[in-house]
Amino acid sequence: MNTALIAFFAYIVDKFVGEFTVITHPVIFIGRYISWFEKKFYKNTFQRGLVLAVSTLGLTYVAIWLLETLLSSLPHGISIFISIVIASMFLAHHMLYHSVLDVINSSVPKEKIKYLVSRDTEDMDDHEIYKACIETYTENINDGVIAPLFYLLLFGLKGLIIFKAISTLDSMVGYKNERYSHFGTAGARLDDIVGWIPARISALLIYLAAKGSYSFNTLKKYASGHESPNSGWPIAAAGLAFHLKLGGPTRYFGAIKNKPYLGDGSLPLTQQDVCNVLTLHSKIDYIVLGSMAAMITFLWLIQ
Repeated sequence: MNTALIAFFAYIVDKFVGEFTVITHPVIFIGRYISWFEKKFYKNTFQRGLVLAVSTLGLTYVAIWLLETLLSSLPHGISIFISIVIASMFLAHHMLYHSVLDVINSSVPKEKIKYLVSRDTEDMDDHEIYKACIETYTENINDGVIAPLFYLLLFGLKGLIIFKAISTLDSMVGYKNERYSHFGTAGARLDDIVGWIPARISALLIYLAAKGSYSFNTLKKYASGHESPNSGWPIAAAGLAFHLKLGGPTRYFGAIKNKPYLGDGSLPLTQQDVCNVLTLHSKIDYIVLGSMAAMITFLWLIQ
C-alpha cells in the first residue's frame, strides 16, 4: 500500500510541479560516474563495458541502501513524504511534454531540438524537427514515465532508481557506433531487458488514449521493424493512431541510417501533427492516475 501511495502522489507531483531545479538530480551523479569510468578505463570491449555496468549498478544499490536506511530511521509520515519527492524526480512526463512544446513554439527550433535527441540536428528541415519531436516524446513515454513507474510499483525506490541507472547507461554508452560497439553492449542489453514489458504497456496506453483502431498484429509488424526491441512500440503506436509515417532515413554521427517507417501516414510531418500527438499528455496522465487510484482502493479494501 505504501509503495502504491508513493507512486500515486509522486506522479501527481511530477504532473503539477515537474522538475525541482534547486536540487541536483540523482541521475547527474550516475552520469558523472559513467563519464569518469569511461575517461579512466575505456576500452572498446564487452568485458570493460560489463565492468562499467556492474560497478554502476553496484554503487547505485549501495546509495539506495544508505538512503533507505536513513528513511527508515525517520518518522513514518516524513519518510513517505521524502520518498514521494524523490520518486517524482525520476518521472519526467511534465518535463518531456514541455520540452517538446518549447521546440515547436521556438523561433529557433533547431537549437532547441539538439538538447532532446542524439541524432544530428545541424541540417534538419522542419519535417525532421517535427519527426524528432514526436519520436522523442512517444519513446520517452516509456523510458521516462511508464518504465520507471512500473519498477517503482513493483520494487519501490530501489526498483525505480536501479532502472534509471540502467537507462542512463544505455543513453550514454549504448550506441551502435565505432566507439561503443562493444563497450556499450552490456548497458544496452540490460536496458532492452528491463524495458520490454513497459514498452508494450506504453503502446497500449497510447492506443487507449488516442482511441486507436488498428490491430495488435499491425502494431507488432511496424514495431518489430525498429532495431530496438522496445523503442518501436510506443513510436509505432502513435504513428498508427495519428496516421503518421515516423522513422525513415535519419542522420546519426554524420551518416544516414535508413530506418524502417513506423506508421501509415503521409509526408512531410507538420507542426499540427506534433500538437496532435501532444494531446496524449493529459489523457495518459488520467488513465495512469485512475488506474493507480483503483489499485490503491482495491488494496485498501482487502486489508
